[in-house]
Amino acid sequence: MSGIEFKSQRLDFFDIARFFAIFGVIVVHVGQNSLPSLFFGDLYNFGRFGVQLFFIISGATVYLTYNKAIKTSNNLLIFYIKRFFRIIPLFVIMAIIYFYLDDKPFFNSILPWSGINPSAYNNIEGGWSIWNEMYFYLIFPLYYKFRTSKIFNIILPLLFVSISILINFRFFGIINDSEILLDFDYLNFFTQFVCFVVGVEFLGKNYFNLASYVITYFFIGFIIKYFFFNDMLLVADYGALYWTPLIALTCLGFIISIKLIINYPLFRNLKYLSFLGQKTYTTYMIHFLIIRLLNNFNIQYVFEIQLIIVTILYFLITILIEKYTEQIWSSIGYKIIVKYKLKSKT
Repeated sequence: MSGIEFKSQRLDFFDIARFFAIFGVIVVHVGQNSLPSLFFGDLYNFGRFGVQLFFIISGATVYLTYNKAIKTSNNLLIFYIKRFFRIIPLFVIMAIIYFYLDDKPFFNSILPWSGINPSAYNNIEGGWSIWNEMYFYLIFPLYYKFRTSKIFNIILPLLFVSISILINFRFFGIINDSEILLDFDYLNFFTQFVCFVVGVEFLGKNYFNLASYVITYFFIGFIIKYFFFNDMLLVADYGALYWTPLIALTCLGFIISIKLIINYPLFRNLKYLSFLGQKTYTTYMIHFLIIRLLNNFNIQYVFEIQLIIVTILYFLITILIEKYTEQIWSSIGYKIIVKYKLKSKT
């Protein structure tokens, strides 16, 4: 197998995994907004782990792109410009939409610290996961710089686990809404960070790092849960630290399975899904609005029929608007980078 073939295949299996990640998210939200399933019961709830699958893929692909970029340009500004124009414009557009739809305070939705504020991190529906992505991109160059240090990769998971535990004990006392805080126990960046690391070190092949985060999150998380929140041992509320590494490893196994099976003729058609897998950011952000629209028109069928209807709608609309929600902004970022490079040479 040539290097070119391997590179193409590698991109394919990540994009295919992205498709299944967004499909999982769609499945769970359709299940919550449809009539009961004829065949699957509540199995649609497993679709929520599509978000952790996204986090692992983000960790892996950012490692790939950054590892290549740092060896060629060694310029952090270029990295951040690309990330900014990849994510921020659509995120701001969604903040404007939810300002008009739900009267969510616009600036409170986009302030840099809103993603760690339980009263604001989900002002944009599904925004919690995008905040986690943004925070990961923000600190990734630092992580990359020190990822070869064993001391760093013992201290950092201990630090993030400690912050997550303080959140569980309501140490920060930001708000009093218990329902929002229970969600925040699981959805906050510090609890989810292990998923990104699993993606990074899957490709970086630093198995000490991978084991350090997985073991720290699992054992400390389980001990805290067992001794302080034992009556909620099997749910994510009041501590999900020991769940996230297990979810991450399961999702990693799913990615590896895709990588292996697309080599076989029976599964080669899966590669056609990579086209849709490249457009998942737009699909993710708009699918909440489409579900809301269908609910407003009281369009509800049994889960299986509803899933077919909304999945077709999601992807058709994504294909139509992705040029304006993502491509145009990425193009602007690219032009800025080109001008910056030219200016740097003069």
